[in-house]
Amino acid sequence: MPMYEYRCDACGVFAAMGKMSTSSEPTACPDCNELSERILSAPRLAILGTAQRSAHERNEKSAHEPCCPPLQLRLHWGTYLRFFRHFKESCSGK
Repeated sequence: MPMYEYRCDACGVFAAMGKMSTSSEPTACPDCNELSERILSAPRLAILGTAQRSAHERNEKSAHEPCCPPLQLRLHWGTYLRFFRHFKESCSGK
């Protein structure tokens, strides 16, 4: 959930986490419980550490594409024949 900044007339500026769909609605001040309007502020991405920033980037990337190529199993022809014979014998009840 994103963090937004609000200004309370009595207490000053405070930050609160909230859903993007309700970001424009007033939020109660944690100190005096008065409804406070949201103020525009700069994104806090610049203060993230390297590890946090790379984790956010990795999450964004994984949402759109796989991180690993699909597993491709290639069997040698002899291995395939041994497996097929074993499978055939075990299913036929011999």
